[in-house]
Amino acid sequence: MKKILITIIIYVFTAKANSQTILLQEDFTGNTLPAGWAQDSAGFVPINNWKFNINWPVYSGGGFDSDYAVIEGDISGPFDVVKCGLITPAFNTLGFSSLYLSYGEIFTNYGGSQDYVTKIIELSLDSGLTWQVVDSGSYDHYAPPFNGIRNVIKLFDLASGAANTMVKFLFESENSGYWAIDNVIISDSATCTSPPDNGIAVSNVTYACNGTSLGLSLENLSRGIGQTYQWQKSSNGVAYNNIPGAFYDTLTALQSGTSYYKCMVTCGGLSTNSLPVYVSDTPRKVVLETLFDQNGICPLNNNIKDTIKIQSHFKGNGVTYQWLSNDSTNWWNTLQGNYLAIAGATDSFYVADYTNHQQTSYFVCDLICVSGGNKSRSNERTSYLNINPFCYCTPISSNACSNNNEYYSFVGITGTTLNHNPVCVDTIYATTPFTNEYQFFSPSLATQTATLTKGNTYSFNFTQTYHIYHSYIWIDYNQNSVFETDEAHYLGYSPNSNQQYGFNFTVPQTALAGQTGLRLRGHRYWGLFDFDSTAACTPLTNGATYDYIVTIDSTVGIADLGLEISDLRLMPNPAKNEVTVTAGALIKGLAVINTKGETIIENKAVNGFTKK
Repeated sequence: MKKILITIIIYVFTAKANSQTILLQEDFTGNTLPAGWAQDSAGFVPINNWKFNINWPVYSGGGFDSDYAVIEGDISGPFDVVKCGLITPAFNTLGFSSLYLSYGEIFTNYGGSQDYVTKIIELSLDSGLTWQVVDSGSYDHYAPPFNGIRNVIKLFDLASGAANTMVKFLFESENSGYWAIDNVIISDSATCTSPPDNGIAVSNVTYACNGTSLGLSLENLSRGIGQTYQWQKSSNGVAYNNIPGAFYDTLTALQSGTSYYKCMVTCGGLSTNSLPVYVSDTPRKVVLETLFDQNGICPLNNNIKDTIKIQSHFKGNGVTYQWLSNDSTNWWNTLQGNYLAIAGATDSFYVADYTNHQQTSYFVCDLICVSGGNKSRSNERTSYLNINPFCYCTPISSNACSNNNEYYSFVGITGTTLNHNPVCVDTIYATTPFTNEYQFFSPSLATQTATLTKGNTYSFNFTQTYHIYHSYIWIDYNQNSVFETDEAHYLGYSPNSNQQYGFNFTVPQTALAGQTGLRLRGHRYWGLFDFDSTAACTPLTNGATYDYIVTIDSTVGIADLGLEISDLRLMPNPAKNEVTVTAGALIKGLAVINTKGETIIENKAVNGFTKK
């Protein structure tokens, strides 16, 4: 009797666990919207809707066959959002305390990380008047499933159901992805699928420093009553060990070295392993960029700074920044990665200025794990020490050239490539209530720049269109980013419009070699309204201002010698360690200066035509 009693008890328990009341079932075999079902786009005409008669592949797994419902996100325009819900007929759940939705699905994004795809399951207990979200999921990364899965969602736990219950499958996409569903069943219970679909393990971070936490979950996984989980971890992706207490479909793990994570999913005594996820313990390399498209650091001008920042990136817990620089002119040091840490530079950006970097500098940024010290290094970003239009003051002329036609129609320097024909362009300054005839011309075009030799005299030629009677040029000979009075050249009186004028100027021997700024400025009056050699930045009521970049050459000019010598040559130029100077006359003294203005040879007596 005892054996018979035990047998009866087990039989009754098993029969009760397998009982199921189906309230709604749909497999979309009619190739059209099923009777009683509806589509909804929040009251708007849908850009795209659910389809039931399409020539798509026959998927396996999850209860899929050749007939199913699907909605796509990539039929809309490039800036449209697809949003459409597929709604079940109303069904009666009175007397049911639990309700489950099970269905086969394929949900993915194939557009890449720039697109976002969302699925939402909503429940209504009042014929669709109000809705509540019971489940949702999204793909903002590319992860297409290979097979359909069987998804099980618990819709509610209530003392009693409702007479008019409805379920909505809501899809939203920014021009990518799709969601396919089949074999929809709503019932009072839903057992898991044996064996379960393996799914994919995913992490909420791309890396985690040692001792910091990360979140793990499962995607494309079948679910149901009776399904169990066991998370596992490996240091090499081959040998896995169970993580104690990790028995749920999600896990908050503590990182300890580079790790692989996966989950063993079990139903009905049969188990499958999820695809693993790799989580490094080293920060990912970041990319540097300049905040403003400036050309670098201005010499001797600490007001102009070059801001370098890290592009948008994920910063894990326990990670710090450290900026480093290499200010050496030795390219081999840079190639070998000989950078020095910059004290206090621990933000996501770094501001380089002349005080701290007095020559062209090379910057990198390390992302460092506080625990363990693992780090990654960014790409290198160069901040050049050179002259650029941001280095100088912004001049203002309060009468636009379009109003009175005041501008220069030709600018040139005889014997150089500068041969330029500007046009009238008004520049609007937000800080002032007027427009302004100011333009900067890039030296990237040969006709907008010149190479000048120290000691030589040149003719600066220009044509003014109207009422620019007086003109100055300033050349920043000492390269301190300031146009000073002793760097000004008055170009004289030019009373006639549309007539070319030319005035001579001489480049001083003290000028520093390299690129520097040249400013041309004209005004209707001279000596009045402070338009003189001090007016490189003075606000004016009319006129025009043009900025150029010119190069002071290190070549020796004839004027340097104080007399004419035929066939004077210095070769090679540029040179290293040795140069040869030849001339058609006896050389009694010689000075050789490099491009930095440093004297290499000086006051060497020479008894002959050459000296090495």
